[in-house]
Amino acid sequence: MSESRGSDSIARLYGLAGRVAVVTGAASGIGAAVVEMLLEAGARVSAWDVHWPSRDDVAAGHPPGRSGVTAEREVVDVADADAVGRAFAAVVARHRRLDVLVQAAGITDRTPSLEVEPIAWGRVLDVDLSGTFHCVQAAGRAMVAAGAGSIITVASQLALAPPGGRAAYVASKAGVIGLTRT
Repeated sequence: MSESRGSDSIARLYGLAGRVAVVTGAASGIGAAVVEMLLEAGARVSAWDVHWPSRDDVAAGHPPGRSGVTAEREVVDVADADAVGRAFAAVVARHRRLDVLVQAAGITDRTPSLEVEPIAWGRVLDVDLSGTFHCVQAAGRAMVAAGAGSIITVASQLALAPPGGRAAYVASKAGVIGLTRT
C-alpha cells in the first residue's frame, strides 16, 4: 500500500479530514505524537505549548500531514485561564469551528511527598489539573455552541496505582480523572 493510500485510510478511519483540533503539551511526548497522528489523518491542528524549542526543531518534530499542512504552533500557558480563553477564541475565529481538544499538557515533580515545597505542589496542580479544567471548559463552551465536539484528557496510571512519592503529580492526575468523569 502506498503512503498516500495509507494516509487516506487513516483519514477515513478516524473521520478527521478537515476537522480542527487543539493539542496542548504539543512540543514533546504524548502531545507531539498526537499532533503527528492528527496531521496524518488530515486534521487542521493548533499545537499549544508553553515552551517551544527552536522553530527548526519544531518543524522537524511535526512534519506536514497528508495535505502538506503543518500544525499552527502557539505559545499558551494552560495554567492561565485568560490566556486559554483568548487562544480558543482565536482558533474558533480563524477556523470557524473547533472539533477536537486533546489536553496533554502536564508537568511533574519527583520530590518525595514529605519534602515537596508548596510552590512546586501548586505549579503541578496549576498546570495538570487547573490547566485541564481551563481547556476543557473553554473548548466545551465552543463545542456546545456548535452542537458537537470531542474532548480527550490525558491522565496517568499513577493516579490509580501511586508510587511512594510524587504527591502533586498523582493528586493532579487523579483530579483529571475525576474532572473528566464529570
